[in-house]
Amino acid sequence: MDNHQVHFSITKFKEVSGVMVPLNYNHWKPLILYFAAKCTSFQVNCWISDLEAIDSVKPFANHVNVQDNNNKDLSLPFSEALADLFPGWTINISPPGSSVIVSQTGEITNEFINTLTNNCFDQYGRIKWFSINFCLNGKIIFYAEHNGTEFHALDVTDNDIAFIRSVLPKDVVFSVSV
Repeated sequence: MDNHQVHFSITKFKEVSGVMVPLNYNHWKPLILYFAAKCTSFQVNCWISDLEAIDSVKPFANHVNVQDNNNKDLSLPFSEALADLFPGWTINISPPGSSVIVSQTGEITNEFINTLTNNCFDQYGRIKWFSINFCLNGKIIFYAEHNGTEFHALDVTDNDIAFIRSVLPKDVVFSVSV
């Protein structure tokens, strides 16, 4: 049986305080539970200004990587990074508007999955993390991007595709490739 690559994205949105939010996220929890069970580690990426999102992952992470808009990496063990890069979690980015991504990695645990499925929305009602990757043996198997509006599943079987289709809303863009 050939394994496939799947891409799907949400197409129906509402505006909440100037932010576009999917009409529903009924597919979120089943997808997270399904793919987390197949994987052992995670990488969660947030914009540096999303302190609530960063802080929600912090208890589960064992490493943080900060990348500025010039693609310069600053990698430190998690405890050093908190002390050196985020003193008091007051963050000033210069110049204003700079794009800085905070990437946290760690092992998938039940507590982490509980956070992803039960404490997952920001103040606008969208998924609070910019992107989430689930990995097995260092290889990305599943990832959600753009605050849970675009998804990729890699090396999936026909049974995986059937499950994905069963939980998605009818109005998604869905493509499969070999």
